[in-house]
Amino acid sequence: MASSPPSMPTFTTFVTTKRYAEGAICLAQSLLLYHVPRPVLIIQSTRVCFELLKTLAANDLPVDAVVVQLLPDEEATSTSDVPEGERTHNGAGAKLEFDSPRRSLFSKGDPFVYLDCDLLCVAPPMESLRSAFECLREGEYTIAAVPPFRLKKQAYGNADGGFNAGVILCHSCSVDDIEKIDRAVASAMEEAKISGESVTTEERILSDVFKTRWLELDPKLNLIKRVYKHAPRLWLKLRQNCVFVHYMGAKPWFTPAEKAQADWDSDGYDKLESIWHQVRRNQFADGETLTQAFLSV
Repeated sequence: MASSPPSMPTFTTFVTTKRYAEGAICLAQSLLLYHVPRPVLIIQSTRVCFELLKTLAANDLPVDAVVVQLLPDEEATSTSDVPEGERTHNGAGAKLEFDSPRRSLFSKGDPFVYLDCDLLCVAPPMESLRSAFECLREGEYTIAAVPPFRLKKQAYGNADGGFNAGVILCHSCSVDDIEKIDRAVASAMEEAKISGESVTTEERILSDVFKTRWLELDPKLNLIKRVYKHAPRLWLKLRQNCVFVHYMGAKPWFTPAEKAQADWDSDGYDKLESIWHQVRRNQFADGETLTQAFLSV
């Protein structure tokens, strides 16, 4: 008798400002088109946006499709909503205290799949993620992620250069690793108080803590939108098997003025952003229709 496939952790994303609520709901909408087996967990780090998220979820998603949760006070990054002008997802100049608090997931020691809320699922995710978790269970790696896309080289990096924290898979995390993360964050916060500005990001801290112990995932699990514009040949190659596209920088739901303020590279993505808006408006009947639309971009 064949053994059943291992169960998968819940897909989890964070919202640190009202601006990102739209992204989290759209990510959930896209995952549900591919019939993910559990509700999507959206964690809000401040109370300001909590009711907004619950309202959006109730209006735009099936009952029980998502769970909206408030991060416990002792783990919250701030006591009020992040200022709307702040970059919160490892953009240039992101302040650690306002960044998506992925570190709180490690502190629980349980398996998780973390997804930035500016991702969109464009193909069935379960087979690829289960395969990655099998590698984590059987190997010496603690977490799995995708290397960053290097704009100058028009290529993805390798495991030596850290990872992009938009997609993180974790099977287990030791007490020692949790303490290392806590110490690094506390040190960076203290240094920021002295200097008046953040000196690092959570992405860099996590890349350093897990320097030689992270499994390099296929870029199909975190295809950066800039590949579309700046490395079109690579885009055509990776697009065929893409599972998650990552709208780094200016977000599809931003106004033109907000895009220009948020990102030096805000134009030229209309077709790719159109896919996001169609998902948000529930215009795809199923995942296959979404996949085919994405493959045409």
